[in-house]
Amino acid sequence: MNKIIIETDRAFLSYMDLSDLDSMINMFQMDKKELLKIIQENIDLHEKKGLSTFSLFDKKSGHYLGYCGCSEIELKENIETQLSWSIYKEYKEDNIDIEIAFAVRNFIFKHTNIQSLVSVISLKDPQKMNVAEAIDMENDYSFLVGFQKYFVYIVNRDSKKFKASFGDGESNSQLTSSIQRGENSPNPLKNFKRPRPTPK
Repeated sequence: MNKIIIETDRAFLSYMDLSDLDSMINMFQMDKKELLKIIQENIDLHEKKGLSTFSLFDKKSGHYLGYCGCSEIELKENIETQLSWSIYKEYKEDNIDIEIAFAVRNFIFKHTNIQSLVSVISLKDPQKMNVAEAIDMENDYSFLVGFQKYFVYIVNRDSKKFKASFGDGESNSQLTSSIQRGENSPNPLKNFKRPRPTPK
C-alpha cells in the first residue's frame, strides 16, 4: 500500500499506481498489458488534471478491495468527469461501497474545480444505483447501447442536496468519511435501505 490519501471508517485509499498491478490482476482477471494501460492512464490524468483514482484497502486486514475514482467520458458531445468504482462482492453488502464513494466524491470536489460528477450505470446493476443515490446523485437521463440500457447519474456542486451533505469536505488535515466528521456532514448510511426498485 502506498501513502494513505483518504481514510474512511473501514478503508484506506491510496493513489492507484503500478504497485497495485498484481492485486488488480487477481480481482479483474484482465490481460496484464490492458491493466498496465489503465493504471498509466489514471496516473497521467492525475498529473495533468488532478483527477484521481484510488486503490482501496481494508483497514483491518490490509486486503485489496478494488478501486474508486475519476475518469473522463464523452456524453452528448461534452467531456464529463465520471465517478466509477469496483469493489469485491463480499465487501459490498455492508455498504462500504457507499462509504468509499462518498469520501472520494468529497475529495474530488474539495481538491478540484470541477462543477459536477457523473456516473454511467447499467440497468443490470441496481446496486450501483443505490450507491449513486446515497451520495446525492440523481438520475439525469438514460440511453441505449444496442439492447443495453444505461442511466446517467449526476451530482452538481451547486445543488442543495450536495451542499447539505458536503459540510466542510474535510476534518483537520485528513479527509474522512462523514461518520468520522460527526455533525459537519450527515452520515450517508443513516436510514439507507437496500434493495431499491430498478428504474424503468
